[in-house]
Amino acid sequence: MSKIFLSYSRKNEAFVEKLYKRLSRDGIDCFFDKESIAWGANWYLELEKGIDEADCIVLILSPDFCKSEWASIEQSSARLKDPSGVKRRIRPLLLEPCGNHIPPFLQTIQQIDVSSNDLFENNYPKICKDLGGTLTKPDEISAPTNHLNSNAPEKSPCSIVTKSHEIPKQKPQNKSQSNHINPYDNREMLMPDSDMFFGRQREMNTIRDLINHEKNVSIVGERRIGKSSLAFRLYHEFKDIDNTIAVYIDCDFFPETLSTKDFYIMLSDTFKNALQDNQSSQDLFACFRTFKRFIEKNAQKGVSFIIFFDEFERLVKMPCADDTFFSNLRSLGNNPLNNLAYVTLSKLELRKLVHHAIQSSKFWNIFHPITLGLIDEPSIKALRETGFQKAGFQLTDEDITLIHDFAGRFPFFNQIVCFHVFESKVSNTAINKNQIISVLAPHYQILWETRSREEQNLLKKIRRSHMVKQEFLLNDMIVRGLVQKENDSFFTFSKFFADLIRQSFKIKKNDTRGNGFIFKAKKLIALVKEAKEITQ
Repeated sequence: MSKIFLSYSRKNEAFVEKLYKRLSRDGIDCFFDKESIAWGANWYLELEKGIDEADCIVLILSPDFCKSEWASIEQSSARLKDPSGVKRRIRPLLLEPCGNHIPPFLQTIQQIDVSSNDLFENNYPKICKDLGGTLTKPDEISAPTNHLNSNAPEKSPCSIVTKSHEIPKQKPQNKSQSNHINPYDNREMLMPDSDMFFGRQREMNTIRDLINHEKNVSIVGERRIGKSSLAFRLYHEFKDIDNTIAVYIDCDFFPETLSTKDFYIMLSDTFKNALQDNQSSQDLFACFRTFKRFIEKNAQKGVSFIIFFDEFERLVKMPCADDTFFSNLRSLGNNPLNNLAYVTLSKLELRKLVHHAIQSSKFWNIFHPITLGLIDEPSIKALRETGFQKAGFQLTDEDITLIHDFAGRFPFFNQIVCFHVFESKVSNTAINKNQIISVLAPHYQILWETRSREEQNLLKKIRRSHMVKQEFLLNDMIVRGLVQKENDSFFTFSKFFADLIRQSFKIKKNDTRGNGFIFKAKKLIALVKEAKEITQ
């Protein structure tokens, strides 16, 4: 008997619960959080266990699901098992139209539409069969009513899911709390329609112009600087242009064993989705030779192509990423007749990625690097104030100083600090600085640990004297937003970063840049403790 994991948003629980019962009646073993997690059990461990043991994960897609933090956790776990959908471990059901909210990796995977009662009933036999069940005779169960009927939520069709991806929130203590949704609750890439995206117009105009001229672009910047939000915004612009096929590929969850064949099958599925050709079971291409033929044939018809590769470092580490792999991609992207542009997103410039295949194939030298640093003063001011103003709150000078000291002009760090300041406004309580430190400290630790030893030494010198000899390394750190220049003096981008460099961060003994690291629990606890002492 196959076992499935039902992943959903609690707001869709009525549909999911009935789907769960119907699937169970048809002999399908479902992990449904309400039924499968024992009282007192560790929620996180049980969810992880449920995902690991499941033969497939059924995602109930709705706007609430796509925005859910819990859903992101479960999607990530599913993607690690089968990122390209080749093994068909991920099975999405479209419960409600999701527009631009569907994550990029899910856009490449075939969905089944259950957004109306008729669609659900027509598709249920296929769902049941594909999940390994035996369809119950129609007269043995009561027919589900339309789950879109908001007046009868308990009579919606049977539901498949196991868990609400959100822990039930406590009821607000007062009316004002229930009337305000925190606009700074953004931990993932911003959706194209988000009104919390500020600045970057110069960079976007430059990238847009390069793409329009079929030039390849390498978007470079620190982790969480906003590369994905910017690129995803551009992707949605280009995908709606006539005679343009734009696809967005998130490489972050590629399996370590990704083969060349799997890569092109995944790429084919992505293109099929862009062409809305999901009914065909035939691949558009299955290797570089047929991919090249596909591109050249359509380019002759005036079609342009844009391929976005997010988290490109991950692809570089795959077994398929050898000299032939990148030489083939280079030959295709370097031919103006193909109307093809690549856009890669990475922390380092491609020429700095230590990988023999990229260097030997010269793949990197067909790209125009665009580095994202800190956002400008007007934009950071708008980011900090807009959410508060819409909610009827006013930032004080003390609030602004606190935000600036903790985050500088780094957009993601501003989102974190503003989130906690907003919560204090809603609850009419003092800002909890210890909470801010606990959230920020791991991100700053990553920022420090991923620096080279030379960069760490330079940051230590800047913290001590603010007067250092201007050199290439210093200029690079200014462009990337780690260091700011005021007159003839240099400073780290935030006071909090400078304090951590002074009291907590140590210079690495060996340069392990690019190798990554895993936090040790004791080290992180010590860091948070030291960081708290800084502000006391």
